[in-house]
Amino acid sequence: MSTKTGEINLGNALDLLLELVMRQVNADAVNLFLLDKRTAQPILYKSLGLKKISSLSEQRHSWKGLIWRVIQKRDLVSLPNIWIESSSLVRGTLFKQECFTSYHGIPLVAEGKIIGVLEVFHRQEFSPNSAWFRLFRNLAEQVSYALEIPHLAEK
Repeated sequence: MSTKTGEINLGNALDLLLELVMRQVNADAVNLFLLDKRTAQPILYKSLGLKKISSLSEQRHSWKGLIWRVIQKRDLVSLPNIWIESSSLVRGTLFKQECFTSYHGIPLVAEGKIIGVLEVFHRQEFSPNSAWFRLFRNLAEQVSYALEIPHLAEK
């Protein structure tokens, strides 16, 4: 996006935001999925903290699993121990390779529509308190705002 004062690089801004998310919620990894405007399927846009990113990119149709649950629920999905939830998760192989135990996903919303999903992972069982949930919701809102900046300039 060009402005009179310079250019804003959305990718760099999102990298910084995702690093902030990881630090603030003490996550081991974070994924940002955006919904394809034509197909409405989540596509991995950014990922930090994963050891095997290539194996994640192979999971392009993971919308049938936890991401889809977040989208359907239109709210935060919290699994302090994903292995109690299900041993047959769509991305279960990846979760095992990465040694993930806890999952938290939240929809990213702009103008009342879901535009993506923000996921955070912990490698140890993690049961957050209400302050953590408020923080995570706030951070997801900030990511949503950042994603909308280019679209606001077009209006």
